[in-house]
Amino acid sequence: MKKILAIFLSLFLSIGYAAGVPNSESLGALWRAGQYDEVVEVANSRLAENSEDLPGLLIMYEYALLNYDTESLKRLSAHIVDVGSKTKTEAFMQEFPVLKASFVQVEKVLSTLSGEQLKAESEKAKSVKNRTFGQKRFLVALEKDGLFK
Repeated sequence: MKKILAIFLSLFLSIGYAAGVPNSESLGALWRAGQYDEVVEVANSRLAENSEDLPGLLIMYEYALLNYDTESLKRLSAHIVDVGSKTKTEAFMQEFPVLKASFVQVEKVLSTLSGEQLKAESEKAKSVKNRTFGQKRFLVALEKDGLFK
C-alpha cells in the first residue's frame, strides 16, 4: 500500500510541478505527506526573489505554526498583514479579513501556553499523519488572482 501511495504521490506531484512551478494542490500534497522541508524550500526560493511574496510568507507562517514558533508567527503575521493590505486583487481581498482574524486567534491561543507546552504541542503536530495545509484557501485565492504561479 505504501508503494502505491508513493507512486501516486510522485505522479500527482509531477503534474503539480509542471514547468517547475508548484501550485496549491501540489504543495498541499507535499504537506500532507509530511514533506515539510520541500514546501519550505519553495517558500525560501520565492522569498529570495521577493521578500513580500505572499505565497512564500503564507508557507513560512504555516511552517512556524507547525513548530509553534511564536516569535516567527508574530513577525510573519505582521508582515503578511502589511503586504496583504497593499494587495487589491479580488479573490485575496475577500479572504483577507478571515486571514487577519485567524492570526489574532492563533496568537490568543498560543499566548496561553508555556514554552514546555509549546514544544509538546509541536511534537504532537508533527506526528499527525495527513496534516492539512491550513493556509491553502489563501493560496488558492492568490492563484485565482494570478499572484501564485
